[in-house]
Parts: sequence; structure tokens; C-alpha cells
Amino acid sequence: MFLGKGFTVASADTGVEWTHEALRKNYRGLKEDGSVDHNYNWWDGVKKPVVAGKSNVCGYNVSYPCDDDGRI
Repeated sequence: MFLGKGFTVASADTGVEWTHEALRKNYRGLKEDGSVDHNYNWWDGVKKPVVAGKSNVCGYNVSYPCDDDGRI
């Protein structure tokens, strides 16, 4: 039987809402006191614009989670 414990799940999507109720409580960067540490828990693979002339509200090569609409 698998209970889902001891597994790490990753996503290659730029639109992950880590604060979503289904994810936040299990987010690896969430500390016991409720503060958040994104070090080693977030990686942005988008280093430069993908579409010329199109802006990205999050910026590029950021070190924190940011959804495409600018939420963090």
C-alpha cells in the first residue's frame, strides 16, 4: 500500500500555485513557524524571454515561486 509519504513531486509548469491549500501544507520550504524558505525548493528554468517582445511579470531566473499572473 502506498500512502504518498516519503515522495517528492516536481513540476515543470510555470504556473504552480504553491500557496494552494492542497500543496502549501506539504511544501518543502514551509517551516514549522509558518515562515517560508524557498532556498533549494524552487528552480526557475526560464532564463530569458521565450517570445520576443512578450513580458514576464515574474522576471527571469527568479529564486522564488511566482505564478504567471504575478502571484507569489
